[in-house]
Amino acid sequence: MDALLYWVGMAAVAVSALTGVLDSSRKQMDLIGALLVGIATALGGGTIRDLLLDRNVFWVVDQTYLIAALGTGLVTFFIARSLPLPPRLFLIPDAIGLALFTIVGTQISLQWHA
Repeated sequence: MDALLYWVGMAAVAVSALTGVLDSSRKQMDLIGALLVGIATALGGGTIRDLLLDRNVFWVVDQTYLIAALGTGLVTFFIARSLPLPPRLFLIPDAIGLALFTIVGTQISLQWHA
């Protein structure tokens, strides 16, 4: 179960970084701004969750999450700049990211101090 939760969390981080960079590209941000928005979108909620639960912050313990957010953000930035993407493309990955983070957050909260 822990391996599945890890990969669902990794997918949630990647998809959320994608949505953050997609949204920033609509606002014509540069690479640094887009990556900051993507990383904040991907890692912000889990960071707050871990701080509220008094846990070690997940991406500090395992930097693979940060690398996944950066990598996904970079790829998305250059694809969004080179291809004409429909404006509603943001909605589907955003919903997927929210669903995945809901699963991960619920499981972590249920397992905490169990």
